[in-house]
Amino acid sequence: MSFIRDKEKSLQQLRRFCTQSKIVGWCSNMWFGGLVQSYPLHFLFYTQYSTYFKGSKEAAKKFLQDKFHYRLEHLLQLPIEETDINTIEEMLEKLDTLVNEKKKKRYN
Repeated sequence: MSFIRDKEKSLQQLRRFCTQSKIVGWCSNMWFGGLVQSYPLHFLFYTQYSTYFKGSKEAAKKFLQDKFHYRLEHLLQLPIEETDINTIEEMLEKLDTLVNEKKKKRYN
């Protein structure tokens, strides 16, 4: 994929797409869809205050949830070593910390 080769330009284009209320044209829609699939977190960041792209936002969230779930499922099917336990616990702690920080910011 060409947009993965030049991440900075791709993110600039994704940001430009996100400022529009509608993406017009088959080619532009394909390009936009590819960028959203490649950079779902950036897409959600760029559109977090926008009322447009509701379907794409839901798809990006589902894609990220599935990605996390798939990787965790795959990891748990493999033999676990003691070092893996520490790594997984650290990752979960970081995730918990991030969630708690976001909740504090939201409710303050």
